[in-house]
Amino acid sequence: MRQKSRALTLLELLIAAFLIGVIVLAIGNIEIFSRYHVTAAERRARLQNQISFALDHMNKNFTNAIGTIMDRAVIREANGIRVRIDSNGNGQIDASDIWTAYRHEALSGNDSVIRFYPDIINSPGASEVISHHIALDSTGLEFLGNFDASNQLNDSSLEVKVTARWLPNQPSSQDNPELSMRSRIHMPSVSIH
Repeated sequence: MRQKSRALTLLELLIAAFLIGVIVLAIGNIEIFSRYHVTAAERRARLQNQISFALDHMNKNFTNAIGTIMDRAVIREANGIRVRIDSNGNGQIDASDIWTAYRHEALSGNDSVIRFYPDIINSPGASEVISHHIALDSTGLEFLGNFDASNQLNDSSLEVKVTARWLPNQPSSQDNPELSMRSRIHMPSVSIH
């Protein structure tokens, strides 16, 4: 009785090698694809956190703004905004009130920030960075409202729009996500009558 010997032919070996190669390439592409999307999602999440923090910071301070029709509380600047804060909470304009500012500033290199100045009169150089990755163009930090010719706010509400990009000086792309957020801030202590 003769046994049949089953050996691999060259064709079967080539087909097996081809199938293994396809499987390895597919797994590699899935890994690259998922890493790319995880990185992009992480960047978007970090931008969202940065913008949310900045908008919350502004909202907290702007709600303490104090002013009158003759002595406005909010003044728009070329790269930001100044706000008079009722620091003692008495609801009246007095000597204890402070002027704060939020300014959009480019840093050396590839970053742009929103900087908070807690007292621009008594400590003009003191500041803290409250957000990074702000778009370098004019849409990075926008204050939208009813401003007069001298850039004073004629209303008790203001809309703030912040746009951030992972690389602020480059256009938006898949690798450089862009995120914009808006917040309407109502300032109850600002009189417009």
